[in-house]
Amino acid sequence: MVKTTTAPKPKAKAALRTKNAYAEENFYYQLKAGGECGWNDQYIDPKDSTEGTDRFYLKFHGASIASIELMEKDGEKQTKIVVFGSPQKSPGHHDRDISQEEWGHLFEDVMLAIQGLYQV
Repeated sequence: MVKTTTAPKPKAKAALRTKNAYAEENFYYQLKAGGECGWNDQYIDPKDSTEGTDRFYLKFHGASIASIELMEKDGEKQTKIVVFGSPQKSPGHHDRDISQEEWGHLFEDVMLAIQGLYQV
C-alpha cells in the first residue's frame, strides 16, 4: 500500500494595516525637500491644490505608498504621515502594477526610512 501525503497549504499572510503617525511641522518640509532624504519622486494631487490641502504622496519604486500632510491638530501645525497597507488602500497614482508581496517589502522599507529620518 502506498502512503500519500498532501503538501502543506501555504499560510496566507495577514494584510498590512495602514499606519498613521504625527510629527512636528518641520518634518513635513524635510520630507518634501526630497533629494537628501532619499525621496526623489512625489505626486501632488491637483484636487488637493485646489482645495488648499498641503499634502503630497511619496512615491517609492513607482508606488504612492505614503501621504504626507501638513495639518492642524490640537491647535498646532503637525505633519500627518499615512503609510498605506496595500495598493488598494492607496489613492493610486502608481506607475506600474504592484503585487501585495512587493507592497509588503516597500511598506517595510518606507517605515524604516521614515523612522530613520525622524530620529535624525
